[in-house]
Amino acid sequence: MSPEPWVVASDAVALVGFSIAFVAIALTPIRRLNAREASVVRVLALCALGIYVFTALSNILEHAGVTAALDPYEDYIEILVFPLIAYSLYQARIGAEMRARIEAEQDLEREHGLLSTLMRLSPAGVMLVDRSGRIAFANEAAVRIFGLRVSSDGAHELPPDLRCTAMRSGEAPALDLKRLAEGITVSGALCALEADGKRLVLSVSSSPLPDTDQLGPEPSTLVLVLDVTEREMARQELMDAQARYAEALEHAVDARTADLLRANQELVEANAAKQQLLRNVSHELRTPLNVVIGLAEVLGEGLAGGLTEEQAKQVGMIREAGEHLLELVNTLLDAQRLESVDTVVVAEPVDVAQQVRTVVEMIEPLALQRGLELTLHVPDRLQAETDPRLLAQVLRNLLSNAVKFTEQGGIDVLVEDLGERFRVVVRDTGIGIPAEALPRIFDAFVQVPRPGGIKPEGTGLGLAICKQIAEALGGSIWVESEFGRGSTFVVELPTASANGTGLSVTHAQEA
Repeated sequence: MSPEPWVVASDAVALVGFSIAFVAIALTPIRRLNAREASVVRVLALCALGIYVFTALSNILEHAGVTAALDPYEDYIEILVFPLIAYSLYQARIGAEMRARIEAEQDLEREHGLLSTLMRLSPAGVMLVDRSGRIAFANEAAVRIFGLRVSSDGAHELPPDLRCTAMRSGEAPALDLKRLAEGITVSGALCALEADGKRLVLSVSSSPLPDTDQLGPEPSTLVLVLDVTEREMARQELMDAQARYAEALEHAVDARTADLLRANQELVEANAAKQQLLRNVSHELRTPLNVVIGLAEVLGEGLAGGLTEEQAKQVGMIREAGEHLLELVNTLLDAQRLESVDTVVVAEPVDVAQQVRTVVEMIEPLALQRGLELTLHVPDRLQAETDPRLLAQVLRNLLSNAVKFTEQGGIDVLVEDLGERFRVVVRDTGIGIPAEALPRIFDAFVQVPRPGGIKPEGTGLGLAICKQIAEALGGSIWVESEFGRGSTFVVELPTASANGTGLSVTHAQEA
């Protein structure tokens, strides 16, 4: 089979391809070049493709046997293909580079315009100080702040009468052009400026610029200046206001302290007068009351002669009223003792075990009258140095309360030797203490009602006095109780004497 049909087909395909490329180049815009450059490149490219189209058409006609008339011109025309293509590529390259350069210049102009606008509108003064100490550049704010003048060589100059004094101790003047020319770094230095009759407070910062070709052949120092006069004036006014407020507050505190001291002195004097009154009245009342009670006992027993039934009844009422009044007087004395700061602890060697036995024997008849069992667990001997009178008063108060608030069961008294301390425990099977009342049980005048809301007899001073005495003796007292199941009071004291808070200790003289 002859190869001619295949050659003709290949030439036809080449003709179609070159024709499509020709049309595409004719219609496609060249974006990176301007109109003139794009037209030149397009014409050159179309000429090169036109030659390929002509060559393909000539080959088709020749191989198809139609005509060979175009063949003599084919070689001459093909010689032009490579110069046209090379020149078109060269033009495209040159056009693209010029376009890129124009765009870069436009970007640079925009950046320069933006930077110039920022410098012009900036509220902060901006200056460039070169190595010779000249102000090579200053924006409008810097010119306005300092009143800069332009010298004959085009540089800016500071007014000759300008003074910029450092406002912080240890800081050098921030506008020393010689030091700025050396490339020093300053951060927010405050400077009091005086020039042309103006008084300003400036915040000055400076930083040396890097030594690069982009910033010029000679390195400079960038100086930023901000007018902070209003801020510093406001800060000074605030400090003055704070000083005035502190002074006024100090005067007010002094006046209030003086008032409190006077009031406290008046309270001390009133309290001393009250205590003196209580002492005098209580002692003055107790003596005649004892006489009245004693005479009532004599009359009631018939020692002064026989009495009728009605007379005996009236005498008994006199005796009961006298005893009740005597109890109130004793309560007043206890209250006076609780508030007094003159209570004296007389420490002496004491057999604690024997002291506890004595108090228990005193309270035992009261327990037996109420049908209560009173048990005692003490060592044979427990020697300590303490005040026996105050220790006995604590034990009496605790045992009396145990008897008063125990309806059935019994009372246990336990004494333990702990070495440097000893402990006295009074445990009963009485009504107990509610949990909410436990934190206040040792406060003065606090009483826990009996079941049914019945208020107990007494004034509520017994436990408060016990707490004060225990602390005066250098120890402590606490309670463990469950409502309805009894209470356990524990007193723990040192075996050697100790000085309690607010109370003086006197050691007894040995015989």
